[in-house]
Amino acid sequence: MTTLIKNGKLYDGTGMPWYKSDVLVEDGLIKAVGEMSKATADLIIDAKGLTVAPGFIDSHSHTDVFSFPDPDGKMIQGVTTEVAGMCGWSTIPTDEYMKKSGFAADLAVAVGQGKIREEVIGQTDREPTKEELEQMKDMLRKALELGAVGLSSGLIYPPGCYTKTKELIELCRVVAEYGKVYVTHIRNEADDLIPSIEEAIEIGRKSGCKVQISHLKASGKQNHEKVKQVLEMMEKARDKGIDICCDAYPYIAGSTLTVTLLPGWVHEGGQDELLNRLRDENQRKRIVSDIKTGIPGWENMCTNSGPENVLICSSPENPQFEGKNLRELGEAFGKDPVEALIDMILEDDGGGMIAHFGACEEDNEYIFKHRLTMVGSDSWAMNNKPGLIGKPHPRSFGTFPRVLGHYSRDLNLFPLETAVWKMTGFPATRYGLTDRGFLKPGLIADIVIFDPEKIADSLSYQDPWKAPEGICQVIKNGKVVVEGKKYLHTKQGKMIGF
Repeated sequence: MTTLIKNGKLYDGTGMPWYKSDVLVEDGLIKAVGEMSKATADLIIDAKGLTVAPGFIDSHSHTDVFSFPDPDGKMIQGVTTEVAGMCGWSTIPTDEYMKKSGFAADLAVAVGQGKIREEVIGQTDREPTKEELEQMKDMLRKALELGAVGLSSGLIYPPGCYTKTKELIELCRVVAEYGKVYVTHIRNEADDLIPSIEEAIEIGRKSGCKVQISHLKASGKQNHEKVKQVLEMMEKARDKGIDICCDAYPYIAGSTLTVTLLPGWVHEGGQDELLNRLRDENQRKRIVSDIKTGIPGWENMCTNSGPENVLICSSPENPQFEGKNLRELGEAFGKDPVEALIDMILEDDGGGMIAHFGACEEDNEYIFKHRLTMVGSDSWAMNNKPGLIGKPHPRSFGTFPRVLGHYSRDLNLFPLETAVWKMTGFPATRYGLTDRGFLKPGLIADIVIFDPEKIADSLSYQDPWKAPEGICQVIKNGKVVVEGKKYLHTKQGKMIGF
């Protein structure tokens, strides 16, 4: 099967300005790039007036942990590869998962530090013994040797939040042995943002591994503009030989599990123990008090954002509140918002998702304009149809078009070639994905064709199931998998390296 893409403006993933060229695809690979007016092919695509770019790489994904049937949410925005296993959560090193295939996009996967820790010592707030630490390091080595692109941590989630810095340094020394990346959802993105970044830099300095800050932001009005200091810290760390970068998504709201609104100590022992604590009258009073007054070092999303800025995305037992905020939930329950939150968590048996509006647009624009930032959705591949799960964050359907359209074209924060580089060549190079990320002969034929004047996300937290505008075709392994806004249900994806 040969495909010829003619007359397009090529943004080849290097960050260099566009050039006019044709692209010939054969047997799933890019065969040639250049002037080919006399070439023939089984399929000819006329890209006159359109942009031709490498398939987008989502540098921060959770598709390995959460999956849906016919997951078109990433494909319809041009994503052909996802870097998953983030925030300490991963399915590896579970052997049976490493053999899975049939995804929409290819998955490069990090191994979760939380997953490894849970396998060895469970959901327990204590330091590992020497033997347990060696066991964790052995599990990490096995995953890296099999093909994991690095180690991820989620230091606000159990059991990652129980992990001391020295334990992370020991694990990251193993990561450094393989030349791979430590990707961290830092310990605090709010009041303790600066010391949390200092911890990540210290881990990189003492271990020698590459460091990636996940979904960089500053949460809470009192912390806005701290991102300027953070990025300056990262630049200074690079001057000292510490290879540190970051990813971000172009929205002011984050999204996570509803139970993340509870203090860390409530999670110890796992979900059943958490629910038991919520049912216990005395412990419930302590939980309410901790949320309202705070705990030093704990990122308290209710306080940072305020109950009116915490949106209920999904509630299995109370779907009527999806799209409402915690203040509205409290009014409906006739209770204080925190008390109503606890009731909802209990009724949902610990399930449910929220979005919290803690960041600000000015910070986002500064972050994305910075040279150290690549694009990551912090979401998973969802089906672009209502009804499967609440009201998910719109980043699941619009992250990449929003960067191309709103940030690059409309705000003119950076040229289109830089935007494309941030979502292709940059993450490919960062994670050692040497067979993709650029439009070069011999590489995998993952290609996106889009209209630079029309490309845009359809931003709506109340109705997120909207395909982005401006995506014309998405080609995966040489086959057209998206035509206009329609996903053709062609699952070409696989686990990379396993």
